[in-house]
Amino acid sequence: HSYDVYTHIVKSVAYSIKDKIIRLALLLHDVEKPSCFTLDSKGIGHFYTHQEKSSKTAVQILKDLKADNKTIKEIEFLIKYHDTQIDDDKVTVKKWLNLAGEKYLKDLMMVKIADAKAHAKGYVLKRQETAENVINVIDEIIKNNECYTLKQLNIDGKDLKDKGYKGEQIALTLENLLNKVIEGSVENKKEELLKLV
Repeated sequence: HSYDVYTHIVKSVAYSIKDKIIRLALLLHDVEKPSCFTLDSKGIGHFYTHQEKSSKTAVQILKDLKADNKTIKEIEFLIKYHDTQIDDDKVTVKKWLNLAGEKYLKDLMMVKIADAKAHAKGYVLKRQETAENVINVIDEIIKNNECYTLKQLNIDGKDLKDKGYKGEQIALTLENLLNKVIEGSVENKKEELLKLV
């Protein structure tokens, strides 16, 4: 950091694209940093758990301001994960797409880009570059219709029932198969998936 928390927040909002959700998330993303501040034995300051605390405080602020639930839900997600490292490889991006969906993940990258720009210069490039690469990987996955959700998996609960699976076994097996498809250890082809089952 080359700025205090207030200046960093102001700059991150200024660097943001013109989007209400992303700007609100940036305005509130570090709101609990002061309450989380600790100094280590070397005199270096840290803000452990500020993401979690900031996301909870942001939810309360947004409720007080009568924001709608959809807005609150997304901003809570964006703040909670704004500092989480997300690598730009396909497997990682697919897992995050499965967790968050395309809109949330792209918006999170926009938050990360603005946040990085409001840091010390050396810090900016790597963080910004990774977030931009993640957006490119998302676009490639979507364009190629690559599998990252259970809905896209070429096998379903009925196929597993036919093989004698029941109840929770079905859900766990489908999740396991999806992970194997995402990781590239099996192709998303019905016959390959059934063979694995």
